[in-house]
Amino acid sequence: MVRSASIFAALLIAPFAAAQEAPDPWAEPAGWETEGRVGASALYAFDDGEPVWRAFASGRADLVLDSGLEIGATGRLEAQADHPARPGFSGANGFGPAIPAGQAGALSGLSSGPLRDAEAIKLSVESAYVFASGGYGEARLGIDEGIGKRFTPTIPSVFSTATSGAARLDSSGLAYVRTDHDLTGPSAKVSATSPRLLGVQAGASFTPEAHARGLDRDPRWTPPGGVQAELTDALELGLNATRTFRSAGLETEAGLAWSEATVSAAGALPERTAETWSGGVKLATDRFALGASGLQSQDEVSGRDYEAIAFGVTAKAGDYTLGLEYGDFSDEVAAFSGDTRTAAVTRKWGEFADISLGWREERVAPDVSGRAPRRATQGIVIEITLSP
Repeated sequence: MVRSASIFAALLIAPFAAAQEAPDPWAEPAGWETEGRVGASALYAFDDGEPVWRAFASGRADLVLDSGLEIGATGRLEAQADHPARPGFSGANGFGPAIPAGQAGALSGLSSGPLRDAEAIKLSVESAYVFASGGYGEARLGIDEGIGKRFTPTIPSVFSTATSGAARLDSSGLAYVRTDHDLTGPSAKVSATSPRLLGVQAGASFTPEAHARGLDRDPRWTPPGGVQAELTDALELGLNATRTFRSAGLETEAGLAWSEATVSAAGALPERTAETWSGGVKLATDRFALGASGLQSQDEVSGRDYEAIAFGVTAKAGDYTLGLEYGDFSDEVAAFSGDTRTAAVTRKWGEFADISLGWREERVAPDVSGRAPRRATQGIVIEITLSP
């Protein structure tokens, strides 16, 4: 498996090297350029009473060769204190015994059963890869997001970590709506993207073993009464298109992604295939933005799957940006569903700070009669983001 991944990586990077002219030994080499960033976000829901936060440090170094080929490396380290019942997006829903026992969705990682406490603070290398970029596109090798997540646009939002469909912090423990196509998380992979021609770009990524535990993806989590599932040979394909209508001042983006992975669980269940589709569209002007995204994952467990949709719209009014969001999900493996509604406003304070204030309602309920009653939360949410 490792050998096949190495061959795949070599085939992807070969066109970049073959297309370059031989370097001039007398030419003065260009210097490396480096860049570093740090930032943090905190989220607090007044009806929940438990603040959550996230911080990151990232770095990048790149070099442009005389031939025009750009090579480099980048990395990102993150720390997080999220809701204690949510180890990444994975986890139990708190609605009683698992139905069926020990099973969880391959992409969602969700299962029925009692809630559990995760670590108070987690630290994760979310990216660490080398890249080569030129006229033939870009190739990456290392820890990185998969093409599915990179190519599907998220909805417009005034939040940076609590966007419906792509929440990175969950103060209530009820943010189960997920439309970002994160099948493999921060697992080592190889990926390639084409140049953007007439606004259209294609991409592919291959992950031999999707076992890495990240802040928003935890395939190592084991459902109550179950065994740990393994995802291997994950292939992701995607298309992304952008178009700017300058006369109307309109920018558009659309994305579509597909992925497939082999799922095994130490003989507890037959080896099966997980297949996921996602898509999104976004329209934006200087003052308004609106968008929608959706995802459906089928993991061949008796026909059960996870699906979600999200909608968002934002509008600028002076120094403020107003936003409305709606999301809906259903998970047939964990046998529950729910939705979320948000109305919020944000304002930039100074050069590096954004403060968002909003009202949010989240509801989840079991899809099987006789189980625990639904859970819901509603109230004021505040988010503070610092990013130089």
